[in-house]
Amino acid sequence: MKTTPKKVFLLENGQYVEITYQQHQERMLKNEKYAQRWFIPVQDYLLETTKENYSEYYRNAERQRYLKKLDVKYRLLSLDAFQDAEDNGFGVIETGEGDIDEQVAHKLIIEKLRTILLELPNEEQQLIKALYVDELSEREYAEKIGVYRNAVHKRKVRILAKIKIFLEK
Repeated sequence: MKTTPKKVFLLENGQYVEITYQQHQERMLKNEKYAQRWFIPVQDYLLETTKENYSEYYRNAERQRYLKKLDVKYRLLSLDAFQDAEDNGFGVIETGEGDIDEQVAHKLIIEKLRTILLELPNEEQQLIKALYVDELSEREYAEKIGVYRNAVHKRKVRILAKIKIFLEK
């Protein structure tokens, strides 16, 4: 973890019990059996888990580090590489190789698409970004914002239809 966890959640009798990070550190030093428990970081917290979940979590984390190394080694780019705190992720959309006329036409469409996306209301921008940049499923995004998946699907269809109309102008 890059920052000190705010709290630690211990699994005791099938229930999670909350303690401070300082209490956790003291227990780690004083109690050898406690020190053998498995914890994974979840947002700004440490969460006790099973050895299997711990192993799976760190196996996935190591895989992500490995994939990032490959990206750097082979100079692969993603939208994440171009985003900062003020960027919404629409700043970079890759164009393909081909005939110069096609490239120009493609660049014009991409530029128009960027303009359209930036003119959408913030809520619609967030939905498009979540589904197409962050690659969340409709269900995941629906859970994130607290609505039904059908509502997200209908909003997506409505927004895409709006974008299509603007692109055809």
